[in-house]
Amino acid sequence: MDTRPLTARAACCPFFDYTISTTDNAEITWLIVTDGDPVAESILDEMCRLPDIIADGFPGLLRQLDTIGLTVATSDDGQRTSVS
Repeated sequence: MDTRPLTARAACCPFFDYTISTTDNAEITWLIVTDGDPVAESILDEMCRLPDIIADGFPGLLRQLDTIGLTVATSDDGQRTSVS
């Protein structure tokens, strides 16, 4: 399986380090780690909660982050993301 499309999507959050691997039966493992930065850790915590809020999609994740005091902004071209 070609993991390049997944890797390209991962580039949206440069404060994470990603390892993406596949098995022979096409299972994908996506490991996401941070350097311990509190903001990045908070975002990662919320990403782990996604199964509980997935019906709300990405906008729901952004609302959830906003409720814990993290505002996510993306540049008009979609190439840069900042969190405050």
